[in-house]
Amino acid sequence: MNQFQRAFSALCVFSAAFLSGSVTRAESASKQYAICYGQLMGARVPLSDPILKRVQAKEIGAAQACRDLIGTFNSEAIARGDANSLILLSRLNRLHSTFFTANDFYTDDLLYTMADLYEAEAPAYAVTDNFLHNKKMQQLLSGKQQLRGHRVSPVAATHFWSQRMVGEYRKLNHFAWLEPGQTQIFPFIERGELLSIVPDTTSTPLLKQLRQPAGETHLLKPHQGGGILGSPEYIILNSKEAKFDGGLHSFRRYGDRIIKDFLCRDLPVLKESDVTAFVEPKSPLPFRQKQTCMACHSTMDPLGQSIGHVEIAMSSMSTEALQFMYVKPISKPLGSTFRYRTLDDQLIETPVTDVEQVGAAISKLDDFYWCMAKRYYHFVSGKDTVYEPKVAGRTPQQKGVYELAQKLKKNQSLRDLLGDAYSLRFDLAQQAPQERAVQ
Repeated sequence: MNQFQRAFSALCVFSAAFLSGSVTRAESASKQYAICYGQLMGARVPLSDPILKRVQAKEIGAAQACRDLIGTFNSEAIARGDANSLILLSRLNRLHSTFFTANDFYTDDLLYTMADLYEAEAPAYAVTDNFLHNKKMQQLLSGKQQLRGHRVSPVAATHFWSQRMVGEYRKLNHFAWLEPGQTQIFPFIERGELLSIVPDTTSTPLLKQLRQPAGETHLLKPHQGGGILGSPEYIILNSKEAKFDGGLHSFRRYGDRIIKDFLCRDLPVLKESDVTAFVEPKSPLPFRQKQTCMACHSTMDPLGQSIGHVEIAMSSMSTEALQFMYVKPISKPLGSTFRYRTLDDQLIETPVTDVEQVGAAISKLDDFYWCMAKRYYHFVSGKDTVYEPKVAGRTPQQKGVYELAQKLKKNQSLRDLLGDAYSLRFDLAQQAPQERAVQ
């Protein structure tokens, strides 16, 4: 047997061992950790990596190695400018941006000038901040915390307002943005590499109140509660309409986006039999005349009504200035109903008085946690997961993602979820060769 034949024979033996699941743990674990490192850091794992050395020494397995890598990502490391943590901060935030249907202002029905004044990534920042500080996941849909990105360049040359008004910052009082005697310039968002996520105080005290010609005063970025749901950025990005009238203009796209972004569902989520009572055959509004239409409208219109007390207003300024949009409360919250049929076919009809209560209703659903587990598992594996309500009919992947979701609802930790998702991926990868060998 020559050298080539011996090498080929050894390769066959290795392949058979791999397919039978008997590959050495240290070797397979090193490869798995390399995958994890590449996904999180966007680079090959260096041979000098201390976690890799522990894997090679068989001190820890791949799943624990991934958890240890995730564990290096913390607020202290961010504060001291740790290079790896900053990379992970940016990559996780890009991942979280994909969870939202609308994540920039460059669309036909929005003003491109908004990209200078509002953080389109604010919803993603909320998820990344939740992960970073290991907060309870349900906090994503509660409270009025507003966040912004602290980046390399405070005011970049790419700002539309900068290009239009170079050297004009001292004349901004002419446009009545500031209180009398206030000299602070308009608060632009920052550009460039993400360095940290910090509280957004550009509504007050930097800008304080927006003064209108009629003498009205409004905050630039009033938050409506409900965490991400009530943030001015999420409302403006997803509302489309300027004002709620309970008919043709009902902020229904906002309701549709909530179902997509937080529950991973497409309308209709209700059965036609659920909406019989809401059909009005003689209504002047065509969509109220048919069950097929109301199967969608009975979910998204009431969700839109939860922000029906605000107006997406346009700034009133000199024609020399670029205009911008802002959320303007015009009444008390109108109250509404969260109407939804779950993945397990349970009909939910929950009265809600405001956006905060909408967030509370959603955060109680198993579907909310299944959606996040599905997304994280897709990130680590590249595989989508379709929900299977029948336990006996679930594939190993469906069963695994379901268990991820149940654990997430209990422990409320996105950080743990990511580590658990890698564990599931590696466990399923180990099972697959064994199943093939048996067949």
